[in-house]
Amino acid sequence: MDHSITGDFTQFMCPVCLDLLKDPVTIPCGHSYCMGCIKGCWDQDDQKGVYSCSQCRQTFTPRPVLGKNAILAEVVEKLKTRLPAAAPPAYCDTGDVECGVCTGRKLKAIKSCLVCLDSYCQTHFDRHEELHSGRRHKIIDANGKLEEKICSLHEKLFEYFCRTDQQCVCLLCVMDNHRGHETVSDVIERMERQKELGESQRKTQQRIQEREKEVQELRQAVESLRRSAQAAVEDSERIFTELIRSIERRRREVTELIRDQEKSELSRAEGVLERLEQEISDLRRRDTELEQLSHTEDHIHFLQSFPPLYALSKSEVLPSITISLHLSFEDVGKSVSQLKKQMLDFCKEEFERLSSTVVYINLLPHCEPKTREEFLLYSRDLTLDPNTVNEFLCLSEGNKTVTWSDRVQSYPDHPERFNYFHQVLCRESVSARCYWETEWSGRHGVRVSVSYKDIRRKGQGYECVFGRNEQSWVFLCSPSSYSFWHNNKEFKLPTVPNSSRIGVYVDHRAGTLSFYSVSDTMTLLHRVQTTFTQPLYAGPVLGKNAMLAEMVEKLKKTRLQVSAAAERTEKQKELGETQRKTQQRIQEREKEVQELRQAVESLRRSAQAAVEDSERIFTELIRSIERRCREVTELIRDQEKSELSQAEGVLERLKQEICDLRRRDTELEQLSHTEDHIHFLQSFLSLCAPRSEDLPSITVSPHLSFEDAVKSVSQLKERLEDFCREEFERLSTQATNIKIFPPPEPKTREEFLQYSCDLTLDPNTAHKHLCLSEGNRVVTHSNTDQSYPYHPERFDVCQVLCRESVSERCYWEAEWSGDRGTDISVSYKDIGRKVGGNECWFGYNDQSWSLICSHSSYSFKHNKEETYLPIVPSSSRIGVYVDHRAGTLSFYSVSDTMTLLHRVHTTFTQPLYPGFYVWRGSKVKLCHHTE
Repeated sequence: MDHSITGDFTQFMCPVCLDLLKDPVTIPCGHSYCMGCIKGCWDQDDQKGVYSCSQCRQTFTPRPVLGKNAILAEVVEKLKTRLPAAAPPAYCDTGDVECGVCTGRKLKAIKSCLVCLDSYCQTHFDRHEELHSGRRHKIIDANGKLEEKICSLHEKLFEYFCRTDQQCVCLLCVMDNHRGHETVSDVIERMERQKELGESQRKTQQRIQEREKEVQELRQAVESLRRSAQAAVEDSERIFTELIRSIERRRREVTELIRDQEKSELSRAEGVLERLEQEISDLRRRDTELEQLSHTEDHIHFLQSFPPLYALSKSEVLPSITISLHLSFEDVGKSVSQLKKQMLDFCKEEFERLSSTVVYINLLPHCEPKTREEFLLYSRDLTLDPNTVNEFLCLSEGNKTVTWSDRVQSYPDHPERFNYFHQVLCRESVSARCYWETEWSGRHGVRVSVSYKDIRRKGQGYECVFGRNEQSWVFLCSPSSYSFWHNNKEFKLPTVPNSSRIGVYVDHRAGTLSFYSVSDTMTLLHRVQTTFTQPLYAGPVLGKNAMLAEMVEKLKKTRLQVSAAAERTEKQKELGETQRKTQQRIQEREKEVQELRQAVESLRRSAQAAVEDSERIFTELIRSIERRCREVTELIRDQEKSELSQAEGVLERLKQEICDLRRRDTELEQLSHTEDHIHFLQSFLSLCAPRSEDLPSITVSPHLSFEDAVKSVSQLKERLEDFCREEFERLSTQATNIKIFPPPEPKTREEFLQYSCDLTLDPNTAHKHLCLSEGNRVVTHSNTDQSYPYHPERFDVCQVLCRESVSERCYWEAEWSGDRGTDISVSYKDIGRKVGGNECWFGYNDQSWSLICSHSSYSFKHNKEETYLPIVPSSSRIGVYVDHRAGTLSFYSVSDTMTLLHRVHTTFTQPLYPGFYVWRGSKVKLCHHTE
């Protein structure tokens, strides 16, 4: 008996709690339960008054009286001592389907019956199968929503699928509400949908792979961005550190330069002071001796002593010296200050360019704008540039409106002004994303354009016209037609928009130029895809005293025999005159000593001030560069942080989407194996529906780099160092020109040639009727146009400037020939170049000085004032001498001697450029100093 009990202990388990019987009772049908379990089940049936057995479904009325089965209880107790510890029951957890038969704590259901409409744990399912072994019920995997399998209208099981209404229906629905619809059995529909499910699974798995690849690419891009940002920060800090060291070195060099020049000039001054003081001492001693001699009564002693004393008074003395009283290193300080200003301007310009470079480093490129609100995010406030506007165009409303006028406007001459075509450019450039709108009106229309800045401004050729060259793009608008022009090629638009407002969108980096008609919507009229190599500028389109030679007369001495007294009388007069000159010489020398000491003190003060100012300016410059270094680092880090933050957000959404896709794939996989066709069909519609919340496919920039930012910083360093070197050379020249004793004015040609400079003519300034030859040292007037390219510095009159400037002492010679003559001139560089007044003619303004040479007359002209010279030299070679610092301009006729034709004393505020106006039939040659 014990063996049989141990071998089949399941017969002593309660069919409700699935555990060994506790207080076992046996009901009238013969099945046994725990006292508590059967009471709990029958308590729920009290309202019906009918009680049943959960195993055999036999009903009892009234409720049977329960009594403990003592024999069964004893058997169960013995069984408990012999059975091994049972595995813990699989209780129902959150999300699990509960067993509908279990009482108390529910066990997890494993199957559901669509006939009994209940779910069962393993034990109760086994009992269910034993009970209904004769007729097969429809069994499915455990499902907690069995009510969804029943038609709520007819309370019948769903067995069909209505393709018309895309829903599961029962048999009565097919004959009633869905009569005439396309209906099939759930099995047939399942077979069809199973194929779709497989395709949906394939797409889901493919989407998972795509998203995982995007995640991998995005992570690689993030890592690349981090590395590039770190390298860019380190490189920029290194470059800025090198730049600061270079500036510190220049600071020391400037200080040494000032101190060396100060030391050199003070040493010379001390030597001259010592000699002056010695000369004053000698002059005073001689004056005392002359005074004593003048009072002697011994005529013979007087006459014997007079010649040596008189001779000594005229020999072994310094020549009169010229002292620069207003010595100052102010120009050096100005150069250092200008150096700082230029370097800060360079820094600002490069930083703006660098900033644009950095903000374009995007992990996820921006989408093209669609709505006007999106375009306006890139809006730019543009103003028209008065320096470019044609003289028949009138600007108004703060240079934001341009109107065609039939009267010439009073604009000053400017090299950037369009002189023939009715065009104007905006002041602001476009080198990033930018959007602006233009509204036009009138009968003849307008051209909405963008152009590079170096488009030609002068003349009537296609080089000047928007859209007719490769430097500009133009959109032509008129009431009857719209078209687009570039590089002299036209593209006509098929329609004319109703709106007269044109929106222009530029993505400079992407090379996109788009024109839109702006109304309630944005209508694309034309788009260009190209590569922009320069910043773009928006623009609409709508007309002699002769030199006196010193005369020296040689006196012949006559020997006269006179008495000593008579001779004493004569010599006494000479002695008095000698005394007077000696005393005058003493006063002059004492004055020179005083002036020299003042100059020395002035030099010391100026040198000290220049050193302090240069130290202060260089310190400010270094601090500014250190600040720029921090700003560059912050700019890179901010862009890195912004892009990483955006990437992390996208990564998080991608991970979530991958997780959702995998869960969906699992659900689809599970659904594909379910045996419940109704559940399959009901779930399929929701699982296979398109997901609206998914991210669109993303494009990742895999080769991200801040290399362009580092290049900008490196270029900034190179530009600043080049500028430092140029300014230091100029500053060095200025410092070495600070002399207490200025060099004397040249007299002979050999002395002038010590200051000779090698000049060449600048082809970019030569008028088209001037032909340059012999290495751009000879200019000849020609009746035919030369094939010079457009250049804003080219003269519209027959003039040419030299390439080299003059800012110190300089001498050059020019030889002219021909029928009519030439003008030999010097000019500031910003003299006007285009016809429109006197601003471009040499000698007709305050920016140029001109010697007018012809066979019949010579004259000098400056600021329209002409001075005729009294002589016409026989030589056609003219020497020009400039002392820029002293403000001296001299013209000489060069032959065997140097004959001064005219000299000007003024103040030059800018470097000078030699130039020539060449008359018809004439030519001019710049002479080499060896010729």
